[in-house]
Amino acid sequence: MRTTLLLALCLTTSHTIAQPGSPAAPTSTSTPAPASPAGTDGAAHADAFTPLAHVESRGSGPVAMVLIPGLMSDWTVFESMMTRNTSKYTMHAITLPGFGASQPPPLPEATPPSKTLWLDNAERAILDLIESKKISKPVLVGHSMGAHLAMRLAARHPDKFRAAVAIDGLPAFPLMPGVELSKEQRAAQIDGVFAQQMGTLTDELWSNQVRQGTPNMVKSEDRAKQIADMSVRVPRATSVRYMLELLASDVTAELKASSCKVLGIAALGDESTRFGSVDLTKAAWKSQFDAVPAATVVYFDDTRHFVMDDAPAELDRAIEQFLAGKDVEGKAAPAPAKAEPTPEPVRAVPTAPKPDAPGKTEPESPR
Repeated sequence: MRTTLLLALCLTTSHTIAQPGSPAAPTSTSTPAPASPAGTDGAAHADAFTPLAHVESRGSGPVAMVLIPGLMSDWTVFESMMTRNTSKYTMHAITLPGFGASQPPPLPEATPPSKTLWLDNAERAILDLIESKKISKPVLVGHSMGAHLAMRLAARHPDKFRAAVAIDGLPAFPLMPGVELSKEQRAAQIDGVFAQQMGTLTDELWSNQVRQGTPNMVKSEDRAKQIADMSVRVPRATSVRYMLELLASDVTAELKASSCKVLGIAALGDESTRFGSVDLTKAAWKSQFDAVPAATVVYFDDTRHFVMDDAPAELDRAIEQFLAGKDVEGKAAPAPAKAEPTPEPVRAVPTAPKPDAPGKTEPESPR
């Protein structure tokens, strides 16, 4: 798997499922591994706690929501959704520490990504938010890495949340298509070859890959530029650490044992952005959610990773139907345009020869 697609594995979900198995060799071996994020040192310890970088609260509706953005994103990815739904929900959109020009959590030296210290911190910070603000049984709505966090919280604390909505994010991000890994196997992959490969990236190469990949994740060119600008402002080391922890985390078994209701929204992409077949994408979602007792999965065709931007009306409808206990509609691909009928060519109609006038005879041939 090329490094560009390894990055896409975290930025998108189902779009990478059809890629071949193990990561390719690093593109460079001369660049040292990324330095520890700012504010970290060996004295930091695993139980240190970093609160959320920002909480944006809007709306006055009867249903409480916590909105969790994905990798390298801040709360603003949900701004248009919040603006549309102020009368339906009371929403709290968060920014995780390390994103949105904030400092990441501390990180003890030589801590492998499989320990998921930063995801554990994010989980704790969201729990701290609902306790400090006395938010009763909110609905968790997460996008990409935020979707994974939403399911993590729902699986581990079902009594604290009404439901979880996972927008294009899975309980376990697929590393090798069609291969189920144990937690130990997943940890070995991430702490070994994946961490080594990501450590070879320079800041310039990372930034270039983010900018090249983002247009495949949202249809609007202007919006793609805004998202890319937001993403590259996050230091590479911070993004890489969150990415590796996400790849190492697997809450499939916990979610299957949970009673919390979950809505999975799978973006199938469009003809220009699909890495693999739609059937493989659906199979991957089905394999992870089939045994979850209270899970509903719907598919959004002709929709890229940032569903909030590409299909806002359909997303709002799906969430509203899910919370009302109704059948949830996804988004179908647009019907192919009907070809205009080809006009039949105009053919000349032969005419019968006119009869000779009465009394008229043909002239005789000269002899």
